[in-house]
Amino acid sequence: MVQGGVVADASALQRTAEALRWVLQDRLAQLPVAGFVRPPRAYLVQRDEFSPDIADPEVRPPALSVFVHRVDVNHTLRPGWSAATSEDRRPRLPLDLHVLLTAWGESAEEELRLLGEGMLALEAQPVLAPPLLPPQAGFAPTEAVQVSVEDLPMESLLRIFEAMSAPYRLSIPYVARVVRTEDPIPATGPEVRTVLVGARPTVARP
Repeated sequence: MVQGGVVADASALQRTAEALRWVLQDRLAQLPVAGFVRPPRAYLVQRDEFSPDIADPEVRPPALSVFVHRVDVNHTLRPGWSAATSEDRRPRLPLDLHVLLTAWGESAEEELRLLGEGMLALEAQPVLAPPLLPPQAGFAPTEAVQVSVEDLPMESLLRIFEAMSAPYRLSIPYVARVVRTEDPIPATGPEVRTVLVGARPTVARP
C-alpha cells in the first residue's frame, strides 16, 4: 500500500528488500545468545545460496534469509500510473516483491524457533515506512510498503525449490506491495498519443 506521492527510483526494489532484512535482524539481535552456537543473523540472499554445492556460502546458521524469488507488476494500479506517465512522460511501475522467509538452523527445533521469531517480527512491523525506506532512494516521508503473508499453495512453494535445483528448506512466502518506481528522467523520442475517432482508436504522431 502506497500513501502519498513517492518518486522512488530503480533502487526502490533493493531498498525494500534491505528493509525487510533489517526488521528481521533487529528482532534476532534481541534474542538471548544462550542456546545458539553463534548470534543469529538475517541475510538478503540470491538463489545460489540454496544450492547444496555452493563452495563458500554466505549464510551461516542460525539465520533467517530473505530471498526475492519474483517481482510482478501490480496490474491494479498500473493503468492509473500509465495515465500519469502520458502527461509528464516519466515511466512509472508499481511493483510487488514476492519473498521467501527461510530458516537456517542446526536442528528442527532451532529452525522452528527462528521462523517463529521472523514471522512475529513481520507481524509486528507489517508496514515498511521511513526511516526503513530512505530518502536516498527517493522515498517520500509518507511512503509505505505493506508486507503480508502470501497465500501460496505448497505445490507452488515446492516448485520454487525445484526450479533452483535445491532441497526444500522450511520457508514461508510473503509479498511486499506496492513498491513504486519512477524514472526521474522523462522519456525521449516523439510523443505518441491515442486519439479516439468514432469508436475506433487510432495513434496520432506529431
